[in-house]
Amino acid sequence: GRLSEEKGLGVLNAAWQRLPNIRLLVAGTGPLEDMSWNSNIETLGHQTPDEVHALMAQAQVLVVPSICLDAGPLTMLEAFSCGTVVIASDIGGMSERIRDGYNGLLFHAGDAEDLAAKVRYAFEHPEHLAQMRVNARREYEDKYTPERNYKMLMAIYEQAIENAQRRRRKAS
Repeated sequence: GRLSEEKGLGVLNAAWQRLPNIRLLVAGTGPLEDMSWNSNIETLGHQTPDEVHALMAQAQVLVVPSICLDAGPLTMLEAFSCGTVVIASDIGGMSERIRDGYNGLLFHAGDAEDLAAKVRYAFEHPEHLAQMRVNARREYEDKYTPERNYKMLMAIYEQAIENAQRRRRKAS
């Protein structure tokens, strides 16, 4: 990802000060890649899409701490495709895609203490985390596969054609 202020990296770093026994991997580049990170955070720099997918598949959770409105980061859908739980800010498209406690967890945007509490909860409740992983994958299969999106797009086209034909008939 892009390592910049609006992505909530300050919040992420502050949250990990409260999580000394949980290791965090940060992939990406950007203006904040040289910031001073906590000792339990490892920066990986640029990763290829295949490397990111492999990291997500191995991860317990994906954290999306954005403090800006985001339509819904692609990384969330990529995590769902791996069955990886997403812990995200409760703003924008992130809060529309995450059903808190079902396929991920939401925290108050900009609140490092709340983020740390959600991460801690996920790691202290492995049974719930395992169920959320199943639900995250189910969410991907139900809504975001290429086949599902193709069907949705074709339905939109069909509706648009039907509406255009209806307008033409009315105009005649």
